[in-house]
Amino acid sequence: MAFNNSYMSVIGVVLLLTTTIGQAEAQPVASRSKKQLHAPLFIFGDSLYDAGNNNYLNTTKPNQASLWPYGETYFKHPTGRYSNGRVIPDFIAQFAGMPLIPPFLQPGLHEYHYGVNFASAGSGAHVDTHPGKG
Repeated sequence: MAFNNSYMSVIGVVLLLTTTIGQAEAQPVASRSKKQLHAPLFIFGDSLYDAGNNNYLNTTKPNQASLWPYGETYFKHPTGRYSNGRVIPDFIAQFAGMPLIPPFLQPGLHEYHYGVNFASAGSGAHVDTHPGKG
């Protein structure tokens, strides 16, 4: 029962954030003088959503998606995504006419006009994610 309540809480927070973020007004990176409305994507999740944050963490190679075959289908090289192509947020951004949302830990990333991806493979909020660590 508590498991279902936690899912309902997560869904409620996501809906609240979606509504709040949907109200955001931002200017495109290329043209500051011409206003364009879009909702930036701020992404949280695990390996289904990770766009490469784990490549910048102090982890072992088996916990990173920086080796072949990751990325071979779409990008033709490893990108840090736990997929041989794109992950879920990539499809959402493409559908919305936005560029791919970069990982938060990507070096040199200082502007979040289209949003940022905080997802990290292996992450979780449930107590079973890291037993004995709570």
